[in-house]
Amino acid sequence: MSYVATVSGEVLYDGRLEPITAGVTYIADGHEIVQRYPHMFKKRQAHEPRAVDAIVRAQHHQRDRAALLLMARLGLRKNEVRLLKIGDIDLRDGVVHLLQKGGDRVAHPVGPFPDVVGELEAHITLDGRRADEYLLYPRWERRIGSERVVYREDKDRPLSPRGMHEWFAKRLQEAGVEHFPMHELRHTAGTEFHRASKDLKRTQMFMRHKSITTTADTYMHLDRADLEDAMKLAYISWQQLAEEEAD
Repeated sequence: MSYVATVSGEVLYDGRLEPITAGVTYIADGHEIVQRYPHMFKKRQAHEPRAVDAIVRAQHHQRDRAALLLMARLGLRKNEVRLLKIGDIDLRDGVVHLLQKGGDRVAHPVGPFPDVVGELEAHITLDGRRADEYLLYPRWERRIGSERVVYREDKDRPLSPRGMHEWFAKRLQEAGVEHFPMHELRHTAGTEFHRASKDLKRTQMFMRHKSITTTADTYMHLDRADLEDAMKLAYISWQQLAEEEAD
C-alpha cells in the first residue's frame, strides 16, 4: 500500500511507509488515518543565535561545548560529529576531516570562529586526548548524592545514533531547554552563514549540499527582516546609479 505523509496539506514524503510510523496524517487509498504526535513531522527551523549560545554556555565540559559549536557554527551533521575522531581535527591547518553521508571524506574549514577553535584546543590539550579517540564517546554515570559521577568511559568507541540523541538531550537538560531538535543546529548555521555572506553558492559550499535547491528550499529560513535588508541594499544601489548618471 502506498502512503503520502502530510502536515497541513503539504506532502512531506510520498512512498512506502510503515503504518506504525507515528507523527503524520496518512492518506492511504483515499482514506485518512490520523496518527498521534504530529509535532514529529514539523518542518525544520532556524533559531536565534542567542538561543543557541545559551545552550552552549550552559554546558560544564569543554568537550560538550566544542561538539555543540561544531554543529551550530560550522553546520556539521550530527553523524559527522558522532564519528569525529580527535585526529580528524587539524587546528594548525584550520580544518576538520569529516566522514560525510555516502562515505566520502572531506576537509571542512574551521573558519575564524575563536570559540570553536578555543574550546577544541583547550579540550584536546587539557584533557590529553589521543588522535585515535572519538570526540564523543560512551560514558556511564551513577548518581552519588546530588552529583552524577562517571564510573566508566570508552573513548575508543563512538556513541551509537541513539546515544548521540541521549547526549544531546542531556545538553538541553543542562540548559533548561525542553524542545530543540539537534538537526536544527545545522539549519541555524546555514541560515546565519547566508545572512552574512548574501551568497547562495557559497552557502551551498558551506553546507556541502550536492544540489543548490536543497540549500535554498530546505535550509534557508529567511524572514521579513532579511527581505527588508535586501531592499535597503537595492535602494542604495539605485541611488548610486542615479548619482553616477547625474554626474
